Amino acid sequence: MKRMFKGTSILAAGSAVLLLGLASAQAQTVTLRSISGSFAMTGTLSGFDGENYLLNAPLGEIKLSRFEVNCEGDDCPDLFANLDEFAIAGSNTIGRQMMPDLLEAYAFNLGGDLEVEVLSGTQVKYTILDAAGEIYSTITLDLGSSDDAFAALESGEA
Repeated sequence: MKRMFKGTSILAAGSAVLLLGLASAQAQTVTLRSISGSFAMTGTLSGFDGENYLLNAPLGEIKLSRFEVNCEGDDCPDLFANLDEFAIAGSNTIGRQMMPDLLEAYAFNLGGDLEVEVLSGTQVKYTILDAAGEIYSTITLDLGSSDDAFAALESGEA
């Protein structure tokens, strides 16, 4: 099942993917296109460590950051493949108002449900269940300030 975090991707996907070590990819042909669109390289994908692509191209082996390029092709690694548990930290205004609504809408869009567990005054755990009632994803919201969000990203907690 391919996971696509529509609403939550804006706030969570970037930080969540940073925390996940994705398995090295086997040799596969892909195109790596710069975010700006100014260049593209096609070659054999020889590896991906979660942060960098290793591309065997006519110029030799090239290491490109996934933050600088988009991978195109059927054999590109799924950056959201293992996002079944992660944390989001930040503004309690967003965490108490917007995020719960987004998570609930996402769960219902899957045909599933949302379980909410208050862990503390500043931490809430949301469990998204799929249509079969199986756990699809668990997201912990750490409510605080925007400064707390940057500290949590830097420490690897979110």
